[in-house]
Amino acid sequence: MDYNKILSNMPNFFQINDWKFKDFLKIIIIINITFLALVLIEEFIFEVFFLRQFFGFIYLVLLPGYIILRILRLHDLGIIKSSFFSIGISIAYIALIGILINIFLPFIGINSPLSFVPIFSLTLISFFILIVIAYFRDKDFSNYSVINLKGLFSPIIFTILLFPILSILGVLLINLFENNFTLLFLNLLVCITFTIVIFYKKILPEKYYPLFIWAISISFILQLTLISKNLIGSDIHLEFYLFKLTENAGLWDTSIPMTVNSMAIISVVPVFFSKLLNIDGIWVFKLIYPIIFSLVPVALYQVYKAQTNTNIALLASFFFMGFHKFQEMMYTNARQGIAEFFIVLIFLLIFKKELMSVSERFLFVFFSLGLVVSHYGSTYVFIIFLLFIWLSLLINRNTIRKIKESTIVTFFVIVLSYYIYSSQSINFKSIVFTFKGLFMNIYNNFLDPSVRDPIAIQAIGIGIFDQMYFFHIMGKIIFYITMIFIVIGVIILFFKKDNFNFLKEFKPTAYISLLLLVSSVIVPSISTTLGMKRIYHLALLVLSPICIIGSIGIYNKFLKFIEKSSKYIIILKPSYKKIIKNKKTFFNLLIILLLCLYFLFNTGFMMEISNEPSLGSISLNYDERKYELFQENDVKGLKFLSEKKGNSFTICFSPQRWRFVLYNGIDFDDVKASFLPKNQYRYLFLRWGEKEVGEMVFSKNYSFNYVDINDCSFFELENKIYNSGSEIYFIPRP
Repeated sequence: MDYNKILSNMPNFFQINDWKFKDFLKIIIIINITFLALVLIEEFIFEVFFLRQFFGFIYLVLLPGYIILRILRLHDLGIIKSSFFSIGISIAYIALIGILINIFLPFIGINSPLSFVPIFSLTLISFFILIVIAYFRDKDFSNYSVINLKGLFSPIIFTILLFPILSILGVLLINLFENNFTLLFLNLLVCITFTIVIFYKKILPEKYYPLFIWAISISFILQLTLISKNLIGSDIHLEFYLFKLTENAGLWDTSIPMTVNSMAIISVVPVFFSKLLNIDGIWVFKLIYPIIFSLVPVALYQVYKAQTNTNIALLASFFFMGFHKFQEMMYTNARQGIAEFFIVLIFLLIFKKELMSVSERFLFVFFSLGLVVSHYGSTYVFIIFLLFIWLSLLINRNTIRKIKESTIVTFFVIVLSYYIYSSQSINFKSIVFTFKGLFMNIYNNFLDPSVRDPIAIQAIGIGIFDQMYFFHIMGKIIFYITMIFIVIGVIILFFKKDNFNFLKEFKPTAYISLLLLVSSVIVPSISTTLGMKRIYHLALLVLSPICIIGSIGIYNKFLKFIEKSSKYIIILKPSYKKIIKNKKTFFNLLIILLLCLYFLFNTGFMMEISNEPSLGSISLNYDERKYELFQENDVKGLKFLSEKKGNSFTICFSPQRWRFVLYNGIDFDDVKASFLPKNQYRYLFLRWGEKEVGEMVFSKNYSFNYVDINDCSFFELENKIYNSGSEIYFIPRP
């Protein structure tokens, strides 16, 4: 049997929107019937391990998107665009269906529209309607798509597929034995493999570059989201709390005046996964959303490749994944991660040479909806991108404008109508108050460092060497080198006709991204409102390839300097000839060295092997885990408190940890966080990590105070009412 022939002609399930409609319909029916059967079996007979979750994931995340692609008659998109567009359409479609049934079903007497029966029934009905529409719209298209998997079983592919396996295994070893050797080895293996792929092009065909990028991405995301059975981070606890409110009530309460509550990706979409897949909702945040977010670097690779080349696109994607905010995103702020996925889908639509077709404009609406219901901050940044692109094309009258006024108007209508409708218009009001506060701070506090994120202060060189550890300093130097490359890359883009294919839509996005970074440092309140790390991470969506372009520009200048110097310094002539002969190899060597060091510093690898204090590597560093992770004793303590508490009380604990209590039985209104503990609070919660470290951390306006537990009079033995790893103290009112 000729296995190579079989592998080179496999049915392409990633592009089923290109199949004959008869074959397409068979796949849709098989998945629908299988999922329906599994749901009925589990509801009425016995539980079927994993199968319902597997088919349910395909049912929710892929099927609606592929059907809508056929309705829009979008074909021959390629594997990446077909599958990623399907995922984006599906998530946006679920959000839209959830919002509509939450609005209209209560009018016909269904008071819990987001419970299992309404969700399951209406999802089936809506899918059937979509299939019927797709049949009449696209029944005649046929272009059977195959996928060439020749070379899939090569050693390099095996190594790449080891990344996520080693990541999960490493997490298990951490949790069982506090042994981080496997995760440390994974860091080195990724860098070694990356070096081999860059230097030896033939070892990994370019068609497998997206798989390589995804394997790195998912590995470093999962080792953080799976490091604990509980949620970790900050905002994600509040996100989970609001999801549980919706799930328990079977109704999304849009009257809650909270910006996070207005995000349907948090309050509504997880309910569909939880109910239909029959899983604990925590796994939506720890596994399903991280899997979707892990696709962002792969989509960016496609965007970068279309405007540069495969080598620069691969280097830029690796650089993007190296920034620690990318690795930490899904355990701290799930809604921004999903918002970024929708942003890169829009990039795939607008950053191409051809004009958007009518069908692609419909996709733009879908992805805009997905972005708007995911994260308000990312939406505001994208508005800036969109307006700046449109204005730059408007000024350049010789350019065909791909971003039309109708596109801008459509996006603004979606933003305003949704943000005014949801959560008592809290998001609309917040942007108004943000701009008001911004102008007030510019006028009153322009030179006041307290209205800036400390990271923004460090960006201009203040306090960057406060921690005099060698590897910390080296990490900061490497970071500043990449920033210099970005600035030089933007200058090259602006003043020179580059040798690449950067589109006229992409260039202004790069300019405004750099301008946004500079503004965040100079203008008060921007960095504290959005967060400096968040702003930089969003800017890297566009600036990552610009960093590589900047490094190429500096390298070429260096070669010219050596050439001129060799005319006067004879000893340099042999070196110059050798560099010129192998200039591409020397460049790859230098940029790989820089990017791998950047990657290893951001993952915390360098600090861990040097035994220096970590920069926040929860997966590698024991001290970070001890303080950041919530143990089972903490959960038990909170459950005790939720059962024993009276009707009139408040809880005091570290503000950086307060969101943790929200998904452990404590109501939001009962939670209080204080700059310093005061005796008017009825209960004070001391979690295991704080007890072990011997201090609590309190914050105010991004300034942190560490309070020694032994110096606090209210930690008296007679005040202690609970002690099981975590401790709870009853503080009498004065």
